Amino acid sequence: MIHELTLAAVKRKLYDFDHIPRFINCREICCALGMAYRQAGLPLPSPEAGADVMETLARLTPPVQNAPGVEDCIRETLASYNKLGEILDEDALAALRLGYETPGKG
Repeated sequence: MIHELTLAAVKRKLYDFDHIPRFINCREICCALGMAYRQAGLPLPSPEAGADVMETLARLTPPVQNAPGVEDCIRETLASYNKLGEILDEDALAALRLGYETPGKG
């Protein structure tokens, strides 16, 4: 159930505000990354649990930054996330999959 709450929070932040609120943890940013990969028509990436979040984003964000179909709000969120010291855990990887598997906006 926590994963669905993460997805709901991400969608709310992306689509319900004039200015995107800050994403608070790696689960939210991973969910947004999954959404970006789906919108870009790319296969779901497979980062490893235990990896540094910022290093993973640096590696996995470039393929979606200029891909057609990826919404600007998601591109902006991925580019602006900066929370040092986070490590990918199983919940973050589940959020990544859920973001990828969930079609559409809001």
